[in-house]
Amino acid sequence: MNIMRTYYNLSFPFIPHAGSYTIDEKMGLIRFFSICSIVWGHCLLSWDARHVVQPQFEWYKVVFLQLGKIGTINFFIITGYFLNNKIQNMSILGYLKYRFYPLILPWIIFLMIFVFIESLKVLTIHQFTTLSLLGIVHIIINLGGSFIFHSAYWFIPISILSALTLILFKRFVNQYWFGIILALITLFYCFNLYNGWIATNHTKSIFGYTFFMWLGYFIKLKYSTFKDLLKIVHWRLIVFLLIATYFLACEEGVLLAKIGSDDPFASIRLSNILLTVLLFIAILKIRIPNKVEAFKPERFCYGIYLLHCIIIAQFTSILSKMECSRFFTNSFFNALILRLSFFSVIIFLSILSVGLIGRTRFKFIFGLK
Repeated sequence: MNIMRTYYNLSFPFIPHAGSYTIDEKMGLIRFFSICSIVWGHCLLSWDARHVVQPQFEWYKVVFLQLGKIGTINFFIITGYFLNNKIQNMSILGYLKYRFYPLILPWIIFLMIFVFIESLKVLTIHQFTTLSLLGIVHIIINLGGSFIFHSAYWFIPISILSALTLILFKRFVNQYWFGIILALITLFYCFNLYNGWIATNHTKSIFGYTFFMWLGYFIKLKYSTFKDLLKIVHWRLIVFLLIATYFLACEEGVLLAKIGSDDPFASIRLSNILLTVLLFIAILKIRIPNKVEAFKPERFCYGIYLLHCIIIAQFTSILSKMECSRFFTNSFFNALILRLSFFSVIIFLSILSVGLIGRTRFKFIFGLK
C-alpha cells in the first residue's frame, strides 16, 4: 500500500494532501487563471479571421485561440459560489446597493474613461466645432454601447442580471429542476451558434450564463458532497477528459467557423462549457504553493479586467503595424511570439497599475477597500 501511494504521489506530485488549501482559498487562483485566459483571448484580436500563410499551422492557431475561451464561465461559477449566503437574505435593491461600490461604480468609471479616450480618437477638432451637442452625444453613446457588447465590459451587466435572476427566484434556487431549466436555456444558446435564431455573439447571450452562477451557488450549498466527489475523482480521468474536451472545443470552433457562425469560438459552446467545468474541478484538486497564495491574485483580477481593454486599444495600432511586416506574416511562430509578448505587456501594465493605484486613496476605482 505504501509503495502504491509513493508511486501515486510521484506520478502526480501536484495532487493536494488532506487538509491543504480550502476551496474558498483556491477560488483566488481560479480567478487569476481565468482573467489571464480572458486577456489572452482579447490580445488575439482578429486572429480567428486572420489568414495564416502556412495552412499547416491553422490547427496550432486554433489551439491557442481556445486558450482564450476558458475563463469567462469560471467567473460566473465563482460569483455564484460566493453569492450563496446572500441570495436568500437579499432583495433586488439590497443586492444592487451591496455591489454598487465594489463592482458597479468601478465598471462605470472605467467605461467612461474608455469612452472618453476613444472619443478623442474618433472625433476630430473639425467635428467638435461643427457637430451639434446632440450629434456628439450620439457618437459617445454608440461608442459606449459598442464597448459593452463587443469588449470585456459586457460581463458586469450580465453578471448583475444573472444574480438578480437568482434572487428573484430565490424560492426555487435550491431545487434541481430550477437548475435544469437554466441549463436548457444555456443549451439553447449553444445550439443557436449553429442556427442563428437570435444574435450569436456570446456577449449577447443574456440569460445563457445564469446557469453557471446557479452551479456555483449549488456547489457551495452542497459543499460537503462536492468535496467528497473531488476526492473520489481520479486524476488520470480528469487529465484524459481535459485533453479530450480541449480537442473537441477546438474542433467545434473550426466547425462553427466553416458554417459561417458569427462567433465560432464563443465561450458558451457546449464543448467549451465541459472543458471549463473540468478545468475548474482540476484546479480545485491542485495543491497551491504558499507563494501563490501569498500573492493574493484575487486582489488584482477586477483591476486587470477593468484596465486591459483600454490598454489593448492603445497598443493595437502598433501591433497591427508590426504584423504587416513580412517577418511576422511569413512565420506563424514569429506571429505567435509577437502575440505572447503583447499579452505579457498588457498583463504587466495592468498588474502594475492596479498595484500602484491600489496603494493610494484612489484604490476605490478598482473596487478595493
